[in-house]
Amino acid sequence: MINRMFTSRVDAVVWRVLYLVFPLYLLFSVFFRHRSETFSALMVLIGILSLGQMRSRLELLPLRLYEKRLLLLFFVYSAVSILIALYWPFNADAERRLLDDIRLLVAIPFFFVLRSREVSHRNLFLLFAIFALAMLSVSLSQYFRVDYIQGVYSFRYSRPSADVNPMRYATISLVVASFVLNFWLVNQFKSKAASVLFVVAVVGGLIACILTQTRGVWLAIPLLCLLYVCFFFGGRGRLKLLSGVVVLIMFVAVSTQHSFVEQRINTTTKNLERYVDGDNYSSLGVRLDMYKASLILVSYRPILGHGLGAFKEKSKALRDEGVIGDDIHKAVGRFSTPHNEFFQALVEKGLVGLVLTVLMFVVPGLIFYRALRAKNKQVVCYGLSGISMLTVYFVAGQTGTLFNHNILMNFYIVMTLLFVGQIRVLERKTGERIDR
Repeated sequence: MINRMFTSRVDAVVWRVLYLVFPLYLLFSVFFRHRSETFSALMVLIGILSLGQMRSRLELLPLRLYEKRLLLLFFVYSAVSILIALYWPFNADAERRLLDDIRLLVAIPFFFVLRSREVSHRNLFLLFAIFALAMLSVSLSQYFRVDYIQGVYSFRYSRPSADVNPMRYATISLVVASFVLNFWLVNQFKSKAASVLFVVAVVGGLIACILTQTRGVWLAIPLLCLLYVCFFFGGRGRLKLLSGVVVLIMFVAVSTQHSFVEQRINTTTKNLERYVDGDNYSSLGVRLDMYKASLILVSYRPILGHGLGAFKEKSKALRDEGVIGDDIHKAVGRFSTPHNEFFQALVEKGLVGLVLTVLMFVVPGLIFYRALRAKNKQVVCYGLSGISMLTVYFVAGQTGTLFNHNILMNFYIVMTLLFVGQIRVLERKTGERIDR
């Protein structure tokens, strides 16, 4: 009894700190990226300092099988990266990659904090809505070259993306927009003003995504529409879901008429036609040639790959030796990744790495899918949000390496652990199990 009282008091302090750190983490993740690691580290530290209360927490709320599978995946993913880093020659690229992958391991204690108390569902998604509006505000300010924003950001990128790479900004803005949309679709609003706020936040997140002109992330929008249509036919909130999907599709259709969106789509089509005709001097041509190089490298070492951060050096060697062919793009060998999550896993860790990368989508995906069948609306919202995030990550991962970037890796870890942890808390509260 004394133990539980002490744990309860510690939890109260921990959650007060967490309620301050989490919003700052979101804010700094895209607006001041050099400071975002500080708040990510603080959340990890909160988890580590709370290890002493783990036993009493588990007595109150034992781990379900789906939680054990998720934590085991995080552990194995990091452990394999550590072993491969020890086996293959170590360089600066390998060190950065290892630090990214170890995040999964050190974040495990933080999960036990996130599953110890119910978070205010409304306040959490209100925070996401405010974040989406903030991203819209910064994007529009950069797009129209507002003087104040020019003084804050150096405009290292020609496209509006605050302080990060456009692909990362587009990914996070689209994911956050989907979070807000999920909350709007699943819940009933007594206040029309609140409903309007969330709709505006959804549109704001989509605009922020579109302004980055990142074609690889745009492809996730129709897939998200398909996800909502499938969920609509599942029978939940049909009228509201249908109206949401229609609005989303109409918004995308209108947006594609904008000059720069139309230009990006036309450029992609022309680049593909040029590549088929043997002209690979385009951004698409570089990617396709890097995919070729990746497949050749995988054929040499298919099981455990070539080691972390090996793509740049190994692909350059292939180009210099003429293994790929004389017409290979000169940029092959200059990039540290092949701009594809799954080719990256194959080159670095072989088939073992590919399986683990696929499981990073499948294991949490099954948890979130089962949550959709729950009667509790909050559980459904967390499940739908988790699937939305995984959908965007999967699509964006076809033209980029998301787990290779600390910002996107941190975002994946925090949101996955938060949603799964809250699903477990709500299971205890409602008595309803999602794994049956």
